[in-house]
Amino acid sequence: MVKNEISTSALGKQVLQEISDTPLTDETKNEMEKQELELQQQSSLEQVNISEIDLNNSYFHFTTRDNLGRISREGLKPQIGGASKMKNEKQSRVYLSRGGKGIIEIKNSFIREFKKLRVCDIPEEYRMYFDIKDYSSQEQVDEKKVYDAMEKRFKDEIYFQVSAKEGEDFIIEDQYNSVFAEDFSMESLRKMFEQGPKRDIKGKANHTISPKQLTRLTTEKGDTAFDIVNYLYNRLLENAKKVGKEDSVKLANSDLNSFFEYIKQREIDAGEKF
Repeated sequence: MVKNEISTSALGKQVLQEISDTPLTDETKNEMEKQELELQQQSSLEQVNISEIDLNNSYFHFTTRDNLGRISREGLKPQIGGASKMKNEKQSRVYLSRGGKGIIEIKNSFIREFKKLRVCDIPEEYRMYFDIKDYSSQEQVDEKKVYDAMEKRFKDEIYFQVSAKEGEDFIIEDQYNSVFAEDFSMESLRKMFEQGPKRDIKGKANHTISPKQLTRLTTEKGDTAFDIVNYLYNRLLENAKKVGKEDSVKLANSDLNSFFEYIKQREIDAGEKF
């Protein structure tokens, strides 16, 4: 594990010292102290390179970078965000991805769901990423606009590795439709959960995950969700190619594959390196 090399605490103190001769109101002093504390808290979470962790048995959570300071203080708070509303979730939860394949599948699902939306149905918190002026249209969102928006969004997100525990942070029964779960014993559900490809994990309703359970993910290229997903998908394709299953992987993740192919072609056309 590596920690940020820049001492944000020292940086904050240096800034405060340089403006010490300037009259400040109490509100401004409080704001400066808040900013310094924010820098300290953002650097307090350790980072780990994704190549160093067990991708099959880990849990992950993504959020936008501007939430990092708050999460460093308070942990992951349950909520019903725009993505949860799209899935008609009724209770506040922290959603987790299960394994590296879970990250891939969930991002693939995100792109697929946005491609199905009408312009007027794009969640409010995602509209800033779209090059759309009028959100009253009932037409389906243009595919290229979805790709452009998802690229911006993914580059605005970061990922945490979460030390999640069954019973404390999530309940196996919650992962299945209640009607379906009634037909199976707890032992059977646990066996299905452990052996099955359940990737999108519902946290316990109204349950907060502590900052102590969180580690920030990074790659050699960067720490954005885009970097994380790009690394994982390329790794999956490389492994699939060795056993002749590359086409199957691309088909199973067709929306994510089309997303990366679009970006690659766009940058080739612009003479850039993907």
